[in-house]
Amino acid sequence: MTTTPERDDLSVTLADVAARSGCSVSLVSRVLAGKRHASPDTRDRILAAAHDLGYDRAAQRRGRPRSVPRLLDLAMSQWDDPWANTVVTSVRRAAAAANYDLVLTPESESMVDDWPSRARARGSAGVVVCLIRPNVSQLDILASANIPVALLDPRAEPARSLPSVGSTDWQGGFDAGRHLARRGTRRFLIITGRPKYRFGRAREAGFRAAVERHADGATVEEISSPWSSESAFVSVRKLLRQGGLPIGVFSCNDEMAYGVYRAAEELQLRIPDDIRVVGFDDLPQSRLMPPPMTTVRQPMRAMAARAVQLVLEAEPGTDPGDRAEFPTELIVRASS
Repeated sequence: MTTTPERDDLSVTLADVAARSGCSVSLVSRVLAGKRHASPDTRDRILAAAHDLGYDRAAQRRGRPRSVPRLLDLAMSQWDDPWANTVVTSVRRAAAAANYDLVLTPESESMVDDWPSRARARGSAGVVVCLIRPNVSQLDILASANIPVALLDPRAEPARSLPSVGSTDWQGGFDAGRHLARRGTRRFLIITGRPKYRFGRAREAGFRAAVERHADGATVEEISSPWSSESAFVSVRKLLRQGGLPIGVFSCNDEMAYGVYRAAEELQLRIPDDIRVVGFDDLPQSRLMPPPMTTVRQPMRAMAARAVQLVLEAEPGTDPGDRAEFPTELIVRASS
């Protein structure tokens, strides 16, 4: 028996089909374009919803303006540092490769005009969330509009099972500690971030494990900084004035390591003779430091591409809680 479409006009949009089928707009678009990005059951549900609503893809392609923009949101809590610039560039490239425009969405203090509400209002195809821990109410807003979410390098475990992308933070910290120990270092300093986010704790744990294994009995001192160069500079300068050189310094991000360079310059200490420095991230500035800085590289471009892929290929009924981890790499330069 053949059913008659409920509506046979040009007002039916991809968003209507997505709402009827319980799928995201991006997944509906791909299925209706004939791409294999869904299970047979999901594909059948989308096609049935399109038929029942009288969705005419051909009519849309004959020149009628698209009623659903190809937009992806990047929601972040901070935008004014080199690491954020790297994230934005990487996600933008990944979105453009999939023919989507990227909307930069800052976190708002207003519960009425928060980032999930804005993403829903503009019909976003999905949201990549970075440095934000979405709460249950925020996730409910996105779920009500079938907008999928993926976490990029999350600070903490989310309030609900979500797909996430990160790097091998523990291994990166371990590689940094092993490298400094093999350089004959016997006194170590680790600069940890404050607050101690999930990735920071993993980097610290890996570093300490490496020092314990490869420099047994060595001293490991710790300075905590709010993930900024200025604060690290003040604290490191105070410690270096106490002597005890040479010292091997591992910073849990590159930004704080730049503060070590500044402290060394002010105290007329030499890198790497007096201070051996290893950072984490491999920001573009790191290779330009005098001397070029050894650091642990995060493959941010690959991580961003995977986060965008997770959003665009999200499918209802599947386990969304998978975590994709990309390997870090120790980039040895003249600072160590």
